[in-house]
Amino acid sequence: PHGTRFLTAPKEMILGRPKDAAIGLNHFLGVDDDEIIQMLAKGDMAAIMSEFTLHGTDEDRECLHYCLHERAGANTKRFWNGVRDENRNGETLDDFLRHENSVHAGLRKAHVLALRLYSTAAYKSLNGPLRARGTAHVKYPFPVTMHCIAEALRRLRAVGATIPRPSGREAMALYRGMRGLSVPDIFLVEGGTEISPMSTTCDLEVAVRYSASRQAVLIRLNTSSFMQRGADISYLSAFPAEAEILFPPLTYLECVAVHNDVAFPLDGDANGSSICYTLVDCIPHFGS
Repeated sequence: PHGTRFLTAPKEMILGRPKDAAIGLNHFLGVDDDEIIQMLAKGDMAAIMSEFTLHGTDEDRECLHYCLHERAGANTKRFWNGVRDENRNGETLDDFLRHENSVHAGLRKAHVLALRLYSTAAYKSLNGPLRARGTAHVKYPFPVTMHCIAEALRRLRAVGATIPRPSGREAMALYRGMRGLSVPDIFLVEGGTEISPMSTTCDLEVAVRYSASRQAVLIRLNTSSFMQRGADISYLSAFPAEAEILFPPLTYLECVAVHNDVAFPLDGDANGSSICYTLVDCIPHFGS
C-alpha cells in the first residue's frame, strides 16, 4: 500500500551519515538545546498545537483535533489504511496517558499526544522535512513534537524492563521492508542513520506483505534486549493492528550481514509462488 510507515519507497530511502546519530537530534532539527528548553518551558502541549496550526496541512490539523478532542473510534473517516482506532472503546487522550505503559514510562500528556499524532496520517508532514534536512538548511517546523516523540520512545523502553516475564531481556528480531531498490554499497560498509522515526514490526509477514516487489529489501534488526529496541506503540496507536514498534529518529543501523535471493512464500498464493528478497541483518543503535 502507498504511504505506509513500515515501507521505504525508493524516493524516500534517505539515510543520514553515521555521525548524524552521534551529534544529536536538536542539532539535526536546526535548533539548539536552549531553544528547546525555552519552548518546553512555555508548555509542550501548547507548543505542539502551535506547530500544527502554523505548519500543518488541513489533514494534519484534523488529526490534531481528533487526537485532542475526540474519543477513540468515534470519527469514522476512512484513510488508506482504514478507520482510526477501529474496535477501541472510546478512550480519550487522558485514558491513554493513564495506561499502565504510559505510567511505567513516566510519560507526560505531550508525549502521548505526539505519539498518537505520529500514528495518524500526520506522520507524513513530520517525516518529510526531516528527510529533506540534508538539502534544505532550514529549521525543522515541528521541533517540540519530534522532541516529544523521541523522548517518549526512549522512556517507553522502561516497559520492557518492568513486564513480569523475561521477554524484555531476550533477543528479538524486528523487520522493515524496502520496495524496488538495491542496497547501496556505502551502507554495507559504513551503515547508515535512519533520519525519521523508524517503524518496524515483529511480524515478518507484515513486512513482507508491505514491501513485496520485483526488487525488494528486508532489513532485519537484531536486538538483544529492551534497551536496544524501539517501543511497541500499539496501546495508543490510531491503528493498533499494525503492531508497530517504533524507533526514535536518528537510529544508527550497523550492517552486519547481507543475504541475497532469500525466498519468502507469497501468503495465500494457490500456486505456491514466492518472492526473492535481499535480506540485510543490522544492529540498531539509538542516537544521542
